[in-house]
Amino acid sequence: MNLESNKAAIYAATSTLEWRQILDTFYQGHERLNVMDNSALLAYQPIYDRQLDIVGGELLYRNDNGLSVLDVGEEYATSELIFQLCTGITEQFEGFNHPLYINVSKDFVLSDAFLPLEPSRVIVELVERIEPTPELIEAIARWHKKGFRFALDDFELSPAWQPLFKYCDVVKIDIEQTSPEQLQKIRNALSHKPMKWLAERVETHAQLEYYQELGFDYFQGYFLSRPVTITGQKINPAGVNLGQIIQLLYSAEVDIQKLTEAVSREPTMSLKLLKIANSPFYRGQSEISSLQQALMRIGLEQLKRWVVLIASLEGGSTASVHHVLTRAMACAELARNNQALQGKAEQAFLAALLSGVDILIGVDKEAFISQLTVSDEIQQAALKQRGVLGGLVSMVINVEHAAHGHGGKVNPRVLSIYNEQNLRTRELLNTLA
Repeated sequence: MNLESNKAAIYAATSTLEWRQILDTFYQGHERLNVMDNSALLAYQPIYDRQLDIVGGELLYRNDNGLSVLDVGEEYATSELIFQLCTGITEQFEGFNHPLYINVSKDFVLSDAFLPLEPSRVIVELVERIEPTPELIEAIARWHKKGFRFALDDFELSPAWQPLFKYCDVVKIDIEQTSPEQLQKIRNALSHKPMKWLAERVETHAQLEYYQELGFDYFQGYFLSRPVTITGQKINPAGVNLGQIIQLLYSAEVDIQKLTEAVSREPTMSLKLLKIANSPFYRGQSEISSLQQALMRIGLEQLKRWVVLIASLEGGSTASVHHVLTRAMACAELARNNQALQGKAEQAFLAALLSGVDILIGVDKEAFISQLTVSDEIQQAALKQRGVLGGLVSMVINVEHAAHGHGGKVNPRVLSIYNEQNLRTRELLNTLA
């Protein structure tokens, strides 16, 4: 059933004006997104209450090549879905004012990264694949304290799961996979909990009526609405990877173990960093027997540059990488040579790097930066060239314009530093060739 015929069928089942207005908003937004591009961002399947009013919707991972969550890995699927939601279609969802149900990976929960959405608008689904270890339970408690709500989905009634029940507001029951006996056992076990009950995979009118009579609160399934694929301008996967890497590298305290794990999931990057660690730049006396040893030999400050450089090359042209990396390295060097900016070199590098993310990987700069936990000072410098760091970025951009015959006079000292870093960038790129 397509969206138009489904719309007509549901209209016939309810006269609720609010529901029709919400559906119209969604339908029109879906059409606009289709016009923008034909890339699949994600899918959205509404959730209904007993009166067939929309009370939420589940977000589902979609891939243009037909790959599933298991094919690409849960952590990557979680990150890409959230990234595309927030950078591509957030405005289209603002009119819903209903919670979004989102599956997240175990690693994402443990990272304490949290979702870049208002907690009141999110219900995090806890599925059977997430083993409820003490570490995970503590992480979920921290999420809950932040205001996030949870739904049990494909869970077990084992003692290991019981500590999670107090954090959950919704119980999802797959009616295809749950027998009447199993359902009764689950309901008896959770009868003392103030939870809403959701029947998923409702595919017939008889099923809908049956679970309404059982007292279920919410309903989801093909009978009510098939998942609608939301399409639009999709950010290159390199943009997702680069965002994750920057987040890890520029956190207050870099966790070398988590960074190693993130890099290890990128085979091309791993091999190039091993090559760099064994290059004349860093070659030491002892052999390198692990990726973590390679990262430690390179050192955190230089590692930031190499990782960003490699990630950028995956998503952009060599010319664009050369352009933006020279800008970032020049700003960092200017900060080192300015007494008033001592200790600000890394912030200057990041601000300048982010100022050119649109050039690097072809994404909307403001949308990309909004997904990162960086200071307002860095954001203002990257987006508006405001503040002391923004002044450095502005000076270097003026040199770039002058080099192309579009600017006036430039400070000779700034020009000299820019030219030095231009040569240094070329050396770095040649190392990776």
